Amino acid sequence: MGRSVHSIFEKIIRGRLASRPLDDAELENIYKECVSVAAVSELAEIRRMVNLFIQNFYPPLDSIVEVEEQVVVDEAGKQVHSWDDGAFGGYLDLVQVRGRTVRVTDYKTQHNILSKEELDNHRQITFYLMLARKIYPQLDKFEGSIYYARHGFFQVTERTHEQLDAMEQEVSIRLDAIRKWESFDPIPGEHCTICDARYDCPKGQDMSPVPETIATEAQAVQAAGRLRVMEIMVKDLKKKLRPYASQNGEVAAGPTFHYGFVTGIKTSYPPGPVTAKLKEHHIDAEPFLRIDSASFKKAMKGVQRSAPDVYADIATTFVTDGKTTFKGFKPGAGDSDEDDE
Repeated sequence: MGRSVHSIFEKIIRGRLASRPLDDAELENIYKECVSVAAVSELAEIRRMVNLFIQNFYPPLDSIVEVEEQVVVDEAGKQVHSWDDGAFGGYLDLVQVRGRTVRVTDYKTQHNILSKEELDNHRQITFYLMLARKIYPQLDKFEGSIYYARHGFFQVTERTHEQLDAMEQEVSIRLDAIRKWESFDPIPGEHCTICDARYDCPKGQDMSPVPETIATEAQAVQAAGRLRVMEIMVKDLKKKLRPYASQNGEVAAGPTFHYGFVTGIKTSYPPGPVTAKLKEHHIDAEPFLRIDSASFKKAMKGVQRSAPDVYADIATTFVTDGKTTFKGFKPGAGDSDEDDE
């Protein structure tokens, strides 16, 4: 979705610069060209963000000097024109120059809004302004702007020459450190969702046997790291496979296992009401708060056998609902499998 939104914003800005009218037909053509298959499910939200952009983001056209500017720098800090000759670089969404000031705007589709402190210490903005100084070394003032596409407004921060010098030194130190690496032991985390190398991550490529039991902290950390990267990879694959299945039907992973849209019953066990009912029947609720939904369901079956009246009363707190999900399933098994929470 982020890439699709960036592409649409770029075309709108270029259209404004070329004085092309942005009527409904032209906008629909832009959607068809820029919205990727993987982002079709988010089309309504993309349209909402684009409408906000058209209404609220209109920088003076005479200040715009670059749109989607590619800046590549070699090891000596000199701007070059080929990634093959460069040591680092990036793409600047929008570059404006007014007087002695350059402003770089970065479009973000994130939900959260940065605090002033976070914005003033945002390393990506500092990095982009360091790149902008390579293009405009004669300018005095360097402003970074984040435009929040979901909310329709932008924030501005400023960097001094000293801060940009420090960033350039940091990049140089990091490059030198990377050259000296003999092995790579990544640390999984929230950044796995945006890491371009996640498909090559050693954690995700680790196909060693799963231990029969996880008994030590080292084993637990290793398993959690593998799980994190694999979860992101699985999420990516499902997101890309879902539109295909919606157009072409279920996909056979093999003769006995398919992926597709399955309608089943979703059962939720709200912890507050369930705990209250357990206490009413003098059942210790603490053990039930430390198990997953599948284990809870199994435990409730035991209660159902031994005390059906008690179970019937507790079951009044359960919430069931029909739900269609994209998932793996055995062909011919029907839609009776429950999805518990």
